[in-house]
Amino acid sequence: MCKSVNKTARAVILMAFAMYALQFDAHGQRTMRYQSFLTCSITTPYASNPDVGGHINYGQYTLDGYWVTGVYSIGRRQSQTEYTRIQTLTLRAYGQYMHRLVSDRKRIASLYAGAGAFIGYEFYDPFDKLPEHMDKNTEDNVFIYGVTGSMELEIFILKKLALTLSANMPLTFGSESSWLRGNSSIGLRFNL
Repeated sequence: MCKSVNKTARAVILMAFAMYALQFDAHGQRTMRYQSFLTCSITTPYASNPDVGGHINYGQYTLDGYWVTGVYSIGRRQSQTEYTRIQTLTLRAYGQYMHRLVSDRKRIASLYAGAGAFIGYEFYDPFDKLPEHMDKNTEDNVFIYGVTGSMELEIFILKKLALTLSANMPLTFGSESSWLRGNSSIGLRFNL
């Protein structure tokens, strides 16, 4: 009777130790291959009159980084004449690949760099804020497309939740406002 209790106690202790060890192994694999995630971010452009925008994306980690696809919306006010500013709203769908440049052993913090492409529309004075007597000197909206370069810092604050800080510089074709404009973002990434 005493021997069977000892065997059972040893088995329970061994199982508890194995579960404890496996927990730390899984804990270190936050960004393992094929791990999916969802990111929501607040974005602001590098501009003298920025508006706040945002983006939401879905992605998946690879061995050396991750791929991502999502939608992006950002606005800003730009000079129309010496005394007036026009509101510009950009909506775009994008995809990009981010390569992991450096990370700690457990991948709690990782630095990524990458590039991608996008398509979308840019709307000028979408909320009709300009007075009726003023001419926009632009179309109501235009089709835009381009490429973008990005850098991102990912810091896991919980096992499945990361804080992201990123900057990107899209090269935009078809826009009537500007072709090069930078943005910075802060967001949360949820591992699914």
